[in-house]
Amino acid sequence: MALPLGYPLRNLTHRRTRTAITVGVVALVVVATTLLLGLVSSLRRTLVSTGVTWRQLAETFRQIRWDKELVRELGLNPDDLPPRDRARYWYAAITTAQVGSPKARDLGDAYARIVAPLGYFVGPAPGS
Repeated sequence: MALPLGYPLRNLTHRRTRTAITVGVVALVVVATTLLLGLVSSLRRTLVSTGVTWRQLAETFRQIRWDKELVRELGLNPDDLPPRDRARYWYAAITTAQVGSPKARDLGDAYARIVAPLGYFVGPAPGS
């Protein structure tokens, strides 16, 4: 035997406080879930970096006093670069290392494929 429809409706009208609390809690859960999903979604699309120009990178290396001998790892001789001005030194090192070459672009694409499973998205190279 099914309950008549009037029974649950009468229950809602006689227990107004409990009904209002239940409706309020359900609404609060819906709002909290929506906000949480929005936060998670925005965190997934958060831009980490737009990149830097070579001059900005050279200036950063100068400011943090990056070790000049590290250019040897790029196959460069520190004595061939401007010795006095550290910003010019690093700018020359960056341009001489050919970081804009197709080989460097291919290495960057390989790096992007490595970090993709970790949840990072690396956009395409500029001009491609």
